[in-house]
Amino acid sequence: YWTVKDIAVTNGQKGIIFDNANYGQIIDCHVYGIGYEAIHIRDGSDHCLIEGCSVHDTGIRNKGFGEAIYVGTDGGSWGRYDPYVWNTTIRNCTLGPNVAAEAFDIKEGTQNTLIEFNTVDATGISSANYADSFIDLKAARAIVRYNTFIRNGAEKLKKGIAIVFRGTEYSAYEHVIHDNYFYMDGVSNIKLVDSYSGSRDIYAFNNIREPSSAADEDYARIVITECCPPWYTPPNDGNGVCTVPFGLVTEDVSNTTAVLSWSAVGSNTTTFLVQYQKFDEIGTTVVNVTDGSTSIAVLDLVPSTVYSWKVSSICGDRSSAPASGAAFLTLDDGDDDPPPPPGAFQVYTDSLIGFWNDYSWGGTFDFDFAQSSKVGAKSIRAAYTGYGGINLKHSRGGVDASNLVAVRFWVKGDATANGPGNPILQLRVNSQEYDFEISNGLWGIYQIPLDVFGSPSTIEALVLQNRQGSDLLVYVDQIELLAAEETDSPTSPPSTIPTTSNPTLSEAPSDSPVTPAPNPLPTPLPTSEPSKSPTSSPTKQPTLFPSVQPTEDCVLVCTTSQPVSGPVTPAPVAVASPNFVIYDESLASGWEDQSYKGTFDAADTLEAYKGAQSWRADLLGWGALNMKTASPGVLLSNLGTGADATNVYLRFWVKGPGSGVKLRVRVNGKMHDTTISPQGQWMQMSLSLSLFYSPTNVFQIEIQNSASSQILLHFDEIELQKN
Repeated sequence: YWTVKDIAVTNGQKGIIFDNANYGQIIDCHVYGIGYEAIHIRDGSDHCLIEGCSVHDTGIRNKGFGEAIYVGTDGGSWGRYDPYVWNTTIRNCTLGPNVAAEAFDIKEGTQNTLIEFNTVDATGISSANYADSFIDLKAARAIVRYNTFIRNGAEKLKKGIAIVFRGTEYSAYEHVIHDNYFYMDGVSNIKLVDSYSGSRDIYAFNNIREPSSAADEDYARIVITECCPPWYTPPNDGNGVCTVPFGLVTEDVSNTTAVLSWSAVGSNTTTFLVQYQKFDEIGTTVVNVTDGSTSIAVLDLVPSTVYSWKVSSICGDRSSAPASGAAFLTLDDGDDDPPPPPGAFQVYTDSLIGFWNDYSWGGTFDFDFAQSSKVGAKSIRAAYTGYGGINLKHSRGGVDASNLVAVRFWVKGDATANGPGNPILQLRVNSQEYDFEISNGLWGIYQIPLDVFGSPSTIEALVLQNRQGSDLLVYVDQIELLAAEETDSPTSPPSTIPTTSNPTLSEAPSDSPVTPAPNPLPTPLPTSEPSKSPTSSPTKQPTLFPSVQPTEDCVLVCTTSQPVSGPVTPAPVAVASPNFVIYDESLASGWEDQSYKGTFDAADTLEAYKGAQSWRADLLGWGALNMKTASPGVLLSNLGTGADATNVYLRFWVKGPGSGVKLRVRVNGKMHDTTISPQGQWMQMSLSLSLFYSPTNVFQIEIQNSASSQILLHFDEIELQKN
């Protein structure tokens, strides 16, 4: 709760720094004549405000470090400072001229940064240390709105806002950039937003370039040019915002009609302008929707014709830019328009259907891949990098699953790229997980019952994740959510597939013979080696693989009668006792070792407080024992009646030399410094979770050497325990 207000700061190497200073405020300060950066929020400082400040003439000693406002810590220094700086607001500041680096450098590890109503003059930007943009966004979930950016002849300014992935957590995803003014001196080759490889879910819309021309290209690479992600709603007309419609969908297409629908935000948007026409033809039909509806049925279309369409918001005397919907093809005169199966939903068939959106990460994903498909003309080509995932989210709050019983899809591994062996994927429905094996070189259809995932009432997200860690290439097609009456016969190939006496294996169509496997029971996948996936669960076997050649198709159906090897691991972790053991001889199921800067042995037999082994950590300076699981992890409420951060403790035994050993303990990234004096003996540490900003769940625990010197420690019996 520090407040620094109404002062001038000059002639320092740095101007104003907040370290581990939550709820701090820097208001109406004048910072200038600084050797490096002017204002820096770092070392776990959350909920800080920078408002009404003026910054100019920075980077006098080192131009590459001369940022006006710097939030967080570079990944190379994460061992020195807590990198998780969250919920910073920067507003109404004037930055420049002669800011030698970026006006804003928002670092990896930070999230929920709001930048609004600021004015930036790029005069004097140096390009040293890649400083060539108004803003570098290396963080997660930043909102940049209502700012004014002025090039003012700065030749070394090469881009407006750069989205840069740094290879760490909380980096380069879920940014919203809207309603900003960019005065670019008529230079058309400067992108307003440039999103580099590794970034995802970058939204940029309603930004205005002055002056503008037909040669301008405002956005480069991975940018979504429409409003809005599900987690963000722009302010209403109080800020003069007329937002672009989003989530455009075409439904119920017949030979002469179609239903066009969209989503919109902003209380001032009650009228929409819809325009549709024959594709690549002159002549547009314009319809005004004045009753606040976000859909319209268009009539009198021409059969067997491709149409394009777009929609704009009308806000009084202003209008938004138009959003374009996907082109659609009307049916032939003789075609029937079969109703969808009762209660069933298609998620992907040649493209994502309805309100399903792509939030995939960790690889490159092509949802229009035409070189290898099983149903229709296209499939999803998923070139996973490490533990990447196809991540599909529903933008309207999810699908009602009350009449649904299974998820079904086709999948094939690439035999050439993947090499020998059968890859393992993980299907997640909402947050529940299920591991299964696929085959390289042949298409298989997988039908997995929803009771495996706890029979959810609503399905909001589907994830197909690589469970192997190594790069993997697979193809996915025809993703469906099935109603009860559909689960006996896959929809594709076109003919109905008769069911054999084996309830888990369906016969392939006649043009793709399959030889039944000699063993009628499934063989469980190996589970002896612990998984290293960020979202680990026991490996299970949902299908029976027939003996086939790689060029043939196999059809595999996992039904509720299919035996499953190993329990299904729920997420969040369900705990039935007042303690949850994270480490005892080994890490708990679903938890992963992400320790760094040192050598670590989780099965050391030379020392043990209890049992036969402990976790040996030979920590270099600032090295750490780091344990993580998929969020939300352990819910404190599952540790017993009334369990919360006031009565739940992180406890562990530690043994090491000497006294005065400084440790920095983090829970979910929030830290507490402590000192131990084991004197060569085992001692127990007991830390209340209220020291870590009172979390309601725990998904990460990190115990860090808080010194530059090396130290050898042993840990045992790491647990969460209710008093």
